[in-house]
Amino acid sequence: MDCLFCDLIKKKMNVLFEDEKVFVMLSPQSSTPGHVLVLPKNHYPILELVPDFIVGDLFKTANKISVALFEAFGAHGTNMLVQNGP
Repeated sequence: MDCLFCDLIKKKMNVLFEDEKVFVMLSPQSSTPGHVLVLPKNHYPILELVPDFIVGDLFKTANKISVALFEAFGAHGTNMLVQNGP
């Protein structure tokens, strides 16, 4: 089964951060300046299947990226959305 997010991780385009569990990139279909995707490196079809320790790392990373967006863009706020399922 093809997964858009797995394909993006494999292509390693617009990488902002990567470690063994988390991959962060600028969105290829940006809805706003600074639109970033924070993804688990392994495929999980829904959030409930992602191990808790990885969920924790995803949100810690999202928080750090949020700080960087505040600094880089002078943002006054950020939105965090979770896409859960197709």
